[in-house]
Amino acid sequence: MADEEIEKETSGFRWRKPLVLRTFNRKDADEILDIPISILGREDSNYWLHSGNGIYTVNSGYKALSRDATQHLGRGADEAETSSANSNGKQWKWLWKLKVKSKIKHFIWRSLNGLLPVNALVFNRTHHGDPICDGYGEHSESIEHMFFQCSRAQEVWKMAPIQWDGLTGQTGNFRVWWTAMLEASCRKEEREHIELTTNILWQIWKRRNEWKER
Repeated sequence: MADEEIEKETSGFRWRKPLVLRTFNRKDADEILDIPISILGREDSNYWLHSGNGIYTVNSGYKALSRDATQHLGRGADEAETSSANSNGKQWKWLWKLKVKSKIKHFIWRSLNGLLPVNALVFNRTHHGDPICDGYGEHSESIEHMFFQCSRAQEVWKMAPIQWDGLTGQTGNFRVWWTAMLEASCRKEEREHIELTTNILWQIWKRRNEWKER
């Protein structure tokens, strides 16, 4: 449809529904008809709802994604607590009983569910920003990269009092790595190793954020 025809179809500040339905398939037509038309005759423009001035910034995108993850966490917390009956039961059972701060439990839960706002996730959700790791800028910053492959993370693991050398083949998937780590520490007295590990992961995340703010 030519621009002139589009203007004609939106005259009177409403879409001419019959022509839109004839021109487009039903799905596209419904989406078009849902687009509001300015009664002032203003030109179309983009507006980012998550900032006061309507302009997208990496910071506003990061905050919006973080809020979405937190809301998702709130909705899923009850399900997570009762999920011991399913295949992920061991993960949740261990996680919610750990003697660590609640914010660290939530941090691990978000990591296991792919909700941690690392660069790659923010970019994939918003198509803004840079998916590359802020370290040496060579790889996309996934959760797995941030925890294991990034040189900054590797420095933390080298200094850590506990090592999981036998799980290096599992670092391509954080959920798989976490499950394997639980299986390696299945005895009751090994709980302190898991608690120490969650704190190491938390410190890696904190260090990553401190680096990003520089």
